[in-house]
Amino acid sequence: MTETTNKPNSRRNFLVKFSTGASVMIGMSLVGCNPMRRVLFDNTDALVGADYGLKEGAFTWFEITAENQILLHSPKVEMGQGVFTGLSQIAAEELEVDLDQITIVHASTAGRPVDPRSTGGSDTISGLWNPLRELAAKTRVMLTNNAAALLGVSASEVTLKNATASAKGKTLTFGEIVQQSTTWEEPKEVTLKPINKFKVIGKALPRVDLMPKIKGDPIFGIDVHLPGMLYGLVLRPPLIDTEYMGADASAAQGMPGVVQIVKEDDFVAVVAKSRAEAERAARAVKVEWKTNKYWEHEEILAMTKVGAGEDFLIQKEGSAMEGDDLLAVEYSTTAGAH
Repeated sequence: MTETTNKPNSRRNFLVKFSTGASVMIGMSLVGCNPMRRVLFDNTDALVGADYGLKEGAFTWFEITAENQILLHSPKVEMGQGVFTGLSQIAAEELEVDLDQITIVHASTAGRPVDPRSTGGSDTISGLWNPLRELAAKTRVMLTNNAAALLGVSASEVTLKNATASAKGKTLTFGEIVQQSTTWEEPKEVTLKPINKFKVIGKALPRVDLMPKIKGDPIFGIDVHLPGMLYGLVLRPPLIDTEYMGADASAAQGMPGVVQIVKEDDFVAVVAKSRAEAERAARAVKVEWKTNKYWEHEEILAMTKVGAGEDFLIQKEGSAMEGDDLLAVEYSTTAGAH
């Protein structure tokens, strides 16, 4: 299988922002999602990419510094599913660098969400496969062109390897190219790397977040702790259609770490100095619940059954009614927490 020249989609609002001698930031609008999310995105004006002082609807994906550091700002969230490693492999492949030369971080959410369509549906890699490769390839071409100009050779004579450009015995690191470049020109078309030339994608490489996990580094949202931060835990009713009638929190009030017991007309909550202390105190609170109705399984199914609303076409291919055997079957399953 070979790749053809890629013509950028009009939605992929490309941008370059640079600080001479310091760094270059390269980005574009966020694209790529499964069919259902794509339809929702196309029909909802409010769902736009974030703007970080660049062009409207675009945000920074790559940042290359004068110190030869390559940062990849991920619009998707790493929750243990391994997307940071997969996205880093895609970027490294097109940039002609090793995996350990890419530092991937969560994109800043200052102002508004980077990806209004969220992370989920197992579509991070499939959805970002083309746009990320395209942007990395454009970055590679711009680095090649600028290296050629700085070295006084043609772009075809420049070879990129390990974040270094080489030609006729002379070399420049990506950082040196950034440091010495005063202009960056977007290539109109780029040729993506042929699949049979892949060196990073498809290889069994160590996960980029493996060592921080082994060491127990605070890398997830749950690890964040700000000065003076407290933890609140609301006690939830055990059944649906259940009312809060009151609570005896005397046993929890004096427990270690407890700051306050919050009682309102319709709920009770514990505020403590740590998550564990809040959970221990919550277990000591005796809550009086009033269950108005004990629902039967059949009643819940009837209550949650999808009504006869308007059809919403997600994706259409072929005609199901032309099959030799037509089957009408309905499946349902409970939501699985994960």
